[in-house]
Amino acid sequence: MNENIKNELAKRAIFRAQSGLYFLQDVVLPHIQSGTDAAYSRSAYILLSFNTELVLSALFILGSEKATESEIIKDLIAASKLHNLQSLFDQVQQEFRFGIQNVVRKDNNGFIQYKVKINDSTAVIEDLTDVRYDFKKNSLRPVNQNEGVDLRNSTTLLLGLTRSIIDTSIDFGVHKKV
Repeated sequence: MNENIKNELAKRAIFRAQSGLYFLQDVVLPHIQSGTDAAYSRSAYILLSFNTELVLSALFILGSEKATESEIIKDLIAASKLHNLQSLFDQVQQEFRFGIQNVVRKDNNGFIQYKVKINDSTAVIEDLTDVRYDFKKNSLRPVNQNEGVDLRNSTTLLLGLTRSIIDTSIDFGVHKKV
């Protein structure tokens, strides 16, 4: 197994996730105050879900036992089918979970959410497919008056996780913390 391939793929995934989370934190979330605003909320939920999937993908890659990039990517695509974060997490090897205790898929009035428990905190992530195709449902997403705070807390928690992964796991050359 080529550790350099795994490191490079994981590095790409985690840096993309981290930059996406910073974009969410610095550009999108300042426009979301307390309650739900459909356009900003949808954008924020898509970014948060997508970047959470990238974080989990990086962890999956680090634990992969495949030898080539194409084999690793093929397994990753199968593991992340339908963007199910719980299913993807369940396939991350224990030693590469970085304090993520579990990812639980829940139904919230017909809309799927994931509760990602990291150490003693929980990030709430809306299902990517659900957010993208919510127009197919004959109902509206439940109103969350604390949406802005909840999104900021989840984003901050995931950014902390990306820093932990970068600082302790992947050989980033000059970026590696000594």
